Amino acid sequence: MLPQNRNEKNESSVKEFYEKPVFEEALRTKPEKIARYLTNEEEFLLGRVKNGAAIAELGCGDGRIVSLLGKYSDKIIGLDFSHYYVSKAKEKAPCSGIVRGDATNTPLKDESFDYALFMFNTLGNLNREIQALNEAKRIIKPEGSILFSVYSKKALPEQLGMYAALGLNVREVTADTVYTEEGLQSKALFDAGAEITGKSRWAFRRNKTAHANLIYRGA
Repeated sequence: MLPQNRNEKNESSVKEFYEKPVFEEALRTKPEKIARYLTNEEEFLLGRVKNGAAIAELGCGDGRIVSLLGKYSDKIIGLDFSHYYVSKAKEKAPCSGIVRGDATNTPLKDESFDYALFMFNTLGNLNREIQALNEAKRIIKPEGSILFSVYSKKALPEQLGMYAALGLNVREVTADTVYTEEGLQSKALFDAGAEITGKSRWAFRRNKTAHANLIYRGA
């Protein structure tokens, strides 16, 4: 679940934000519907992805999915732009290939995967989702599939609950975007080493319309 700042001047600040362990605290106290969404997402993948398939997850975060699917395939790659989450994914899924990179311009080879995955609303939060989908199409085999899960419009209350757990103060909600101000007020985050380095606006995309071989809509 990646935040987007539509002001390009703050792109480096967005990346710095994700080098901190902000989501772990939120996931420990996630709303019940978000917990169900994640469980349904995992069940969806286990029912769709074939054993032994070559899999690439773009935006793998802490390795939740690559760790799960790594039990059924030794040909799985997880990619994320965050140094911090790449490190966490390597700890959680040591037998998987974890690499740091951009989902819109990966180092992965053409037509080399059976599945390209965007889980936990990653695609819904990418500002350049078309480029990411084109990149996913490039790396899957001709008969391959792109699988992703995104929040539905009804998930807004749960999204806001997640952002509140992160210490993010919602400033504005539009048809497809939740705007916040950075405000890491959670004691747990400070205990983990987070600190306020300045104020900036973040935009979290609410819901996307996209096309792929298979679409799973969660909460």
